[in-house]
Amino acid sequence: MEKEIERLQPFAEAGDPQSQYDLGSLYWKTGNLVDAVHWLEKSALQEYPKQAHAQWQLGVCYFYGKGVHVDKATAIKWFRKSAGQDFALTQLYLGRCYYEGEGVTQDKEKAVGWLTEAAKQRQALAQYYLGKCSLYAEGVPENREDAIAWL
Repeated sequence: MEKEIERLQPFAEAGDPQSQYDLGSLYWKTGNLVDAVHWLEKSALQEYPKQAHAQWQLGVCYFYGKGVHVDKATAIKWFRKSAGQDFALTQLYLGRCYYEGEGVTQDKEKAVGWLTEAAKQRQALAQYYLGKCSLYAEGVPENREDAIAWL
């Protein structure tokens, strides 16, 4: 992995977003989260195909304090950017944040909106949460048939 890091470094420093993403991901895998955050943030600010994934990873870092101090407001900012690009995993995370009221004011209707987007893309946990919401009238009217379908 060290050779791959050495190979990518000059391209990442030159501003190539794919190299920045790859370098950040390699640092993530090695556990060097400080450098992972540095390179993922550089890539997440540019437009390229894996931008949404980099933004999700940054959100996770800030949400759980991996390589940076816990900053849920910044995590939510990155989650929103990623979720807005139709990245299902981030839509699930954002839906759960609204459902639980973590990093945002609890809002079950917003939770249902994000969870629905993720569930349409076959995110099983989002489908579970939607079933629970339909069963207990959380953010949507109670509907046992919808609950059964989602669950």
